[in-house]
Amino acid sequence: KSTTATIKYAIQDFDDKKLGVPSDNDIITLDVIKRFETKPNLYLKFRFAHSFGKSITYGTIAKPENSYSEGRLELNYLF
Repeated sequence: KSTTATIKYAIQDFDDKKLGVPSDNDIITLDVIKRFETKPNLYLKFRFAHSFGKSITYGTIAKPENSYSEGRLELNYLF
């Protein structure tokens, strides 16, 4: 019970007709959370996320593919 993991999948569908709005992408995120039994308000979280971007051309508007990967390590204390 002191270690948990979650996976999240999100679809971002932006308006292709607007300038200044990114192209569509799908994001998958994995979180692993470690809680400490001796310090219940303290936890460690590791997150890895990857965005699968899509390039699109709508009329004269060209939006580049915007894929990225992200890794994060957090140490949090709840007051």
